[in-house]
Amino acid sequence: MNEDPVLSQPATVNLAKILDGVTITSVEEMNLSANQPKSNINKLRWKTTDGVEPKPPVIFPTGPPGPVTLGPMQIRTFMLNVTLAL
Repeated sequence: MNEDPVLSQPATVNLAKILDGVTITSVEEMNLSANQPKSNINKLRWKTTDGVEPKPPVIFPTGPPGPVTLGPMQIRTFMLNVTLAL
């Protein structure tokens, strides 16, 4: 499909490593405009002509951060609660 064999692979990001010097106390995945938790979103479901239903989205749990994996061309929004190291 003319995709780059290296650059089109999923990438894992460690939020704690990126924000060095900041203690992340909790993480919650939000919708892209960051005004609603992704866990509160109820998407419409409909039957397709082939009878295959779309897979439900994977929700990132609230709690201490872990690595986040992003697929090619994927955008995700997270709300972080942090404490600064002084």
